Amino acid sequence: MSNQHILDIAANFCCNSEIISFEELASGNINRTFLIELDLSGRKNSFVLQNINPRVFNDPESIILNMDSVTKHIYKKIKNRHVLIQQSRWETPLVIPTIDNSALWVKDSNSYWRAITYIDHTKNFDSISSLKLANEIGKALGTFHFLISDFTIPYSNNTINSLHNTSYILALYDHAWIEFNDKSCGSLVANRLVKLNNTIETYRSHVHALAADILR
Repeated sequence: MSNQHILDIAANFCCNSEIISFEELASGNINRTFLIELDLSGRKNSFVLQNINPRVFNDPESIILNMDSVTKHIYKKIKNRHVLIQQSRWETPLVIPTIDNSALWVKDSNSYWRAITYIDHTKNFDSISSLKLANEIGKALGTFHFLISDFTIPYSNNTINSLHNTSYILALYDHAWIEFNDKSCGSLVANRLVKLNNTIETYRSHVHALAADILR
């Protein structure tokens, strides 16, 4: 996709502003993501433009509408400044509508794009490198669950069947593991997969032990 195509698509989310530049954010591994920089009446502003991957999400419109509902709910609770979130900076990206007031823009009937607000002065991590970082991630996850604990669903659609069905996912993994054992592959790949399987089996045994304790 050419630079001009990206600019043309981004323009569908810009109202009374001029695009200065853009860059691709390549750290993700599902959707193509771009940071768009704008000149908004002499003031610089930015937003995130994403092309939803149809090979992962076969219902991109529901993905975007679900996100719109959840983030609007979180945003309202953050504005109310509940005591549990007063000690830290909590923000949520919001879906930016197109100039036609749609939650998404569709190109050629099969390319779905969304825009969300950009949260500056933040850093993304691809892995957990310290106990402090693990603690902050746990705090963020717990805060997220708190913020959506009273969420009533005005619009929601299951966009990936059984995504949160752990038993189903593990059954798929077990089937893939059996197939792997029936095939030959390079030693490097084989060693990595064996280590992965050992890790999964360790955690699976921990879960079974925890479940047994709960049911006593």
